[in-house]
Amino acid sequence: MSLREKGKARRKQQILDAVVTLLQAEGFSALSTSRIAEEAEVSVATLYNLMGSIDNILDVIVEQLFTEFESAYTHITRDLAPLAIIEGVSEAAYSFLKKDESKYKAVLKAVFQINVSRELTVPVFHTAQNNRTLFISAIRQLQNSGAMLPGLSPQLLAEQMLITQVMLLENWSAGVINLERFRLTSKFHFLLLIKAWASPELNIELQQKILEIQGSIEALMGSSDAQKRRPQATKTGQNKTIKTRSEKEVLSYEDRSLQKAGS
Repeated sequence: MSLREKGKARRKQQILDAVVTLLQAEGFSALSTSRIAEEAEVSVATLYNLMGSIDNILDVIVEQLFTEFESAYTHITRDLAPLAIIEGVSEAAYSFLKKDESKYKAVLKAVFQINVSRELTVPVFHTAQNNRTLFISAIRQLQNSGAMLPGLSPQLLAEQMLITQVMLLENWSAGVINLERFRLTSKFHFLLLIKAWASPELNIELQQKILEIQGSIEALMGSSDAQKRRPQATKTGQNKTIKTRSEKEVLSYEDRSLQKAGS
C-alpha cells in the first residue's frame, strides 16, 4: 500500500471513529457533515470524497459491526446439543456486546432509528441467516429425537426466535433493558417458544430451566427497582433535601410471560 493509500485509509477510519464518538456522546441527531468533519479533523470536501453521504458512512459502520458480530457465533456448531445451541446464541450475543457496550449500543440505536436494515447489507444478512440456521438445526434435532411434537415448521419457529432477538436488541439499544437482562430474557423467550411444542419429557426439563431464568430475571428486576426507589439527596444552598420520584409501573409482555411461566 502506497503512502497515499495509507493516508486515505487513515482518514477514512478517522471519519468512522468520529461518527461512533458522536453517536455515543449525543446520538443520531448530532450527525451532520460539518460535525463529523470537525470531529474527524478533515474538511467536509474530504469527507464527501472519501466516504460520501452520512447514510453511506453509517452503512460502512453497520457492515463492520455485523461482520464482527457474526464472528461471535463461530464456536456454535450444529453438532452441539439442541438446547446448548439455542442458549449459546444468547450467550454469544451477550459476550460480543459486552466487549464494547457503549459503542455497540450507540450504533445499534442508530440502526433502529434510521431503519438501515430495510435493505440488508451482506454482513447483516449473513448474521441473521446464521442465527436462523442455528435455530433450525436445533429444532430439527429435537424433532428427530422425538423431543418436540410433530407438525411444527422449524423455519417458522426459527423466524419467531430471530424476531424476539431483534426486538430485545432494540430494547437494549434504547436503554429499556440492560445487557444482563437482554441475555436472560432472550434465553427465557427462546425456551418458552420451544416449550410450546415440547414433548412431556422435554417439557419438564424446560420448565426447570425457565423457572431458574425467571428467578434470575426477577432478582435483576428487584435490584433495579430498589435502586430506582432509593431516595436521592440533593443540595439546595447549604441544606440537603430528599427528592423521590414516583413512577408508573407498566406490565410489559415480558412481565406477563414471567407470570405464566410456571403454568
